[in-house]
Amino acid sequence: MKLQEIYNQPDNGKLQLTPSERAAFKIIEEITDRRGLRHEWYNIDSDIQEEIFQTFVQHIQEEIPTADIEDVERMRWLRKSLNAFFILH
Repeated sequence: MKLQEIYNQPDNGKLQLTPSERAAFKIIEEITDRRGLRHEWYNIDSDIQEEIFQTFVQHIQEEIPTADIEDVERMRWLRKSLNAFFILH
């Protein structure tokens, strides 16, 4: 029930997601940001929503090697850290 855990997590929560899980959730957020699609998504049984979420995660993992995703995440962290450093100095 990973998807339900994400939905129930407050914005400042510490739920640990893999890069693939974050990407899959962002896809679902994007889809459900559309009025008609949002309505249809929430009409889908939660077990089926979870299957769709896990399928998205699996496809992302298969198509984008995890090492590449982790490298991108590290680069984003480094960029934010450098920006913060230069702003403070």
